[in-house]
Amino acid sequence: MDRQDSIIFPIIRYSLIGLGTNLVQSGVLNAEQLETAVGALITLGATAWLVFNKTYRHKK
Repeated sequence: MDRQDSIIFPIIRYSLIGLGTNLVQSGVLNAEQLETAVGALITLGATAWLVFNKTYRHKK
């Protein structure tokens, strides 16, 4: 992991935490819907990472 990755991931994490908190507090989502959305995002992110890793990183 290079320096850029170590800076980007915390920014993404805290942005998502703030977004989720604001959506629940404003009443757009309830906690159960937020948990479902987070689970879906994690699944999609893990799948995208696996495809990226398999496609680009292992070809070198």
